[in-house]
Amino acid sequence: MNYLYTRFDNLIHSHSVTNNEYGFESHSHTSYELLYVVKGGGTFIVGDRSYEFSDGTVFFIPPGIYHVLQTSRGGVYERHVINFEPTLMPPLQIEREIVMKANDDVMSAYEKIVRYARICDKSVYHVLLCSLINEIVISLSVHSPTVNTSEKLPTVVSNAINYISENLHEDLTADSIAKALFVSKSYLCHLFISTMKTGIMRYVRTRKMYVARDYIQRGYSVIETARLLGYESYPTFLRNYKAEFSITPSAQKQL
Repeated sequence: MNYLYTRFDNLIHSHSVTNNEYGFESHSHTSYELLYVVKGGGTFIVGDRSYEFSDGTVFFIPPGIYHVLQTSRGGVYERHVINFEPTLMPPLQIEREIVMKANDDVMSAYEKIVRYARICDKSVYHVLLCSLINEIVISLSVHSPTVNTSEKLPTVVSNAINYISENLHEDLTADSIAKALFVSKSYLCHLFISTMKTGIMRYVRTRKMYVARDYIQRGYSVIETARLLGYESYPTFLRNYKAEFSITPSAQKQL
């Protein structure tokens, strides 16, 4: 059930409550994400680390980082999710996720978000929400994380993620990754999908597309970008890019 849902051109905020949910969401995106778990628990895989979360946990996730959330069975899962474009990010260099228990500043900011959403018109609320996003991110960046429950993923999965990251310019296949890690393809694919909730080649395509988007925004040609990422088939590159971002690389260059 959505208590609040507000969409602007450069950000989306939702506040939702779900009963007896047990499932996962696996994705990455071009925006920053702030996830505040008001109530609930489970496991959140971010990049190559796994976090056990509970009431009051806040996650800050930069663009392009693959993440998988799985809630515990039963109970109530209440959360705020804010996705916002890089243009709204305060001038901070944050390349990894931040995970911590919400402090008084963060909880106060979210209380203001709910209150302003109910009493302000949309244009005023947008201004206030942008300001509060900055307040939350700055507060998270200057306080030491108070959640120390992260664990590395299974060694084979962690090694696969690292190998993929280091070889995104190659024409990667499940066979080539398994061979490099000295494991069987079937074992690698089974362990990867059971851990990451997505197939290993779907993960590779997602990672490649976010690098491609960065290259294109930096001025590389579409053909050069495809070549740099190991694509022998240009139509395959175009198809994968549009599937990921719902826009063609050429249209992306014009934005």
